[in-house]
Amino acid sequence: MASRSLSPASRDPEAARASAVESVGGLVELARGGDMRAWSELYHRHYERIFNRLCFYLGEASVAEDLTQETFARAVVVLPSFDGRAAFSTWLFGIALNVARNFIRERQTQRRAERRLADVEALRHGPDVARVHLQQARKQALYAALAELSEPLREAFVLRELEELTMAEAAARAGVSANNMAVRVFRAREKVREALMRGGWLTAPTEEAG
Repeated sequence: MASRSLSPASRDPEAARASAVESVGGLVELARGGDMRAWSELYHRHYERIFNRLCFYLGEASVAEDLTQETFARAVVVLPSFDGRAAFSTWLFGIALNVARNFIRERQTQRRAERRLADVEALRHGPDVARVHLQQARKQALYAALAELSEPLREAFVLRELEELTMAEAAARAGVSANNMAVRVFRAREKVREALMRGGWLTAPTEEAG
């Protein structure tokens, strides 16, 4: 019986691997199987593009460097979910954008908290301490209401109501259409109003007698 001839790559696992790493798709498949050398190669091939994108988006090289590392750290964890419907680089850019958005939201929240603390310190010994406490309680109620929102609605509310961006600016920041942003803002306002009403900070509008 004639023996089947095997290609050199079939006889040599390293040769097969060398053939696979010639393409990004091959590297992804190896990395999905736990090959960390393949993941390291993907990292080196895409690091500069991810860093440059984040640097442009954030305007701070040191922050972009940290977030690039975080992007790859998250990507390797969720790599099994990559289904190949989009290019690997597109998928990776999506993770980087989410990381950047989370960083921006956290920094904005921290800065608002610092401003609120400064306001309290400035007025702590003033003549109307009760009024200051009431204002702080109202703000806490608002942030508690925001915590109940889904991420898209919370982002819409923050962009429009707290950052006071125009609808077009908010839509561009979130990467959605102006109509989509308008719907999100409307829903977010309604949910925040309902939460504040439940907490007694707002009263339900009364119908005028017709």
